[in-house]
Parts: sequence; structure tokens; C-alpha cells
Amino acid sequence: MSSPIMTPTDRRGISIREFCQRYGISERTFFRLDDRGEAPKTIRIGRRRLILEETAQAWLREREA
Repeated sequence: MSSPIMTPTDRRGISIREFCQRYGISERTFFRLDDRGEAPKTIRIGRRRLILEETAQAWLREREA
């Protein structure tokens, strides 16, 4: 049985650039946080690094606390 095809509106992962735009931080800040282990975890799909939606939301909730 094959997996359902995901459309762009169903995507579970966002690029680092999209994450930064959405959460109002620069890519430079993201990579600084990443170096310190404070950025959301990413996954690799081919050559791309993506952040799962659930991971991004959990990261934000941690910052709010």
C-alpha cells in the first residue's frame, strides 16, 4: 500500500528559511541558536534540512514558559 501524496498545504515540515520568517528571527540567529543547541531539531530529507511543524510549535511553547 502506498502512502498518500502530500500537497504543499499538507506539508509537515518547513524549511529553515520558512521557520525564520514565520517566527520573526533571522537565519543568522537560527544558526547561532543551533550552534548552542537551542534551535528546534531538524531532519534531513535529501540535501534539505526541515523542521517538523510539531517540533516548531513545541519549541515556541518552550520559549513561552
